[in-house]
Amino acid sequence: MNDTEDDLNQKTNEERLGDYLKSAREELELSLVDVSNETKIRKFYLECFESNDLTPLPADVIARGFLKAVAIFLKLDPNVVLKKYDEEKGIFELVDDTMSDSTFRPSLKNERRKLLNSFYLAILLMLFFVISHIFLS
Repeated sequence: MNDTEDDLNQKTNEERLGDYLKSAREELELSLVDVSNETKIRKFYLECFESNDLTPLPADVIARGFLKAVAIFLKLDPNVVLKKYDEEKGIFELVDDTMSDSTFRPSLKNERRKLLNSFYLAILLMLFFVISHIFLS
């Protein structure tokens, strides 16, 4: 990479999500209504993104879907846009050190499943003993 590309990348990294989206939209000479009509995302949400007001947005999974659609429509890299969103929301990628740890505790869901399986096995054994007692008597 040359110095110009480095400067551009640094500027992109420092720019807030809303400013980044707004400048990309304005470069394409599009209005918020144009983006809303094309992506089927309410103009209100687009305004929230551009004003860096992320609190009225729906659940993160939905907001991320909106952002990905907007990024693709505005010819931006969706990964860069989503990374900016995560940084703005305070969501950071966690390194999977816990997964490589040999003492990693299985999830509660797995523990509940094992407990439920044991319960079913106990019921089955009791039924077996009751049925066998009835037939042997």
